[in-house]
Amino acid sequence: MTRQERVKRYMEILNNNDKSNSTVNWSILDKLTDDELFDEAKIMECMSIIDRYNMRMENNSNKYPENIMRYVRQSLGIDEYDDSRDAEINRMTADEIFERVCNWNGLINYASTIKSWVNGIYKTDF
Repeated sequence: MTRQERVKRYMEILNNNDKSNSTVNWSILDKLTDDELFDEAKIMECMSIIDRYNMRMENNSNKYPENIMRYVRQSLGIDEYDDSRDAEINRMTADEIFERVCNWNGLINYASTIKSWVNGIYKTDF
């Protein structure tokens, strides 16, 4: 499928399931293959992910913001929208979270260095 055909299919799926055409919903559907975009079971899995995501956003159910949770989930080897380990992530300290986010973004073993830079510049202690 061309990108235009995929986008049209996303809109059909989301409209048929009373979901908004948000970029988050599109990014969830974007993980499907062309064939899976017509597989009702795969579509329903995506709708479930979207529903859980929306519920998290409404309830502010995590200790850390969603964009940070996505990095940490991926650093744990799971999909960025897979909330199955969110309880574990919520128990992590801010230092553990910061280390994982830095490492995931290519700043391997730089968390303490970055914190010292921020402290030196902004006189903020972590």
